[in-house]
Amino acid sequence: LDVDKKVAGVLVLAMDVSERARSNQFLAASEMRLRLAQQAAQIGSWEWDPVENTRILSEQTHRMFGTDPNADQAEVFRVWTQRIARADWPNVNLAMAECQRTGVLDLEYRYDHPEMGLRHHHTKGRRMMGNSRFFGVVSDITDRKRVEQSLSRQEAEFRSLADAMPQLVWI
Repeated sequence: LDVDKKVAGVLVLAMDVSERARSNQFLAASEMRLRLAQQAAQIGSWEWDPVENTRILSEQTHRMFGTDPNADQAEVFRVWTQRIARADWPNVNLAMAECQRTGVLDLEYRYDHPEMGLRHHHTKGRRMMGNSRFFGVVSDITDRKRVEQSLSRQEAEFRSLADAMPQLVWI
């Protein structure tokens, strides 16, 4: 504006944000593919910092745990610990303590999902980036465990039958 408050000129500042927009679209598509792959594979991802006492769980991990992604981290952890099978808790607790020393976490445990019932989870992770933070995945291995248990029962039945028979059994 000039001294008479009339427009004396116009300043226009323009920036080409096409590259940023393309990058954002690529990132959004990549994140969607990751979410879909995690759902298909029944694998969730997580980050844990035992020093800062923080945990970040993927959407799929929250689904696998039946926890609220909007809940406080401490509440999610409390719910998770309560749902681990009591008989498995000592091993889980020991593995978590041991992983702080070694930097490696690899454990299986049973988990009581509020809607899906008893599930079997396999968690694997490592300390990364030279600090206290761990990154890893949790897999739902319930189907595999059911097959293993069924095969184990069938093998026990066969052995029992074979041991009871006086002659050799050939298969």
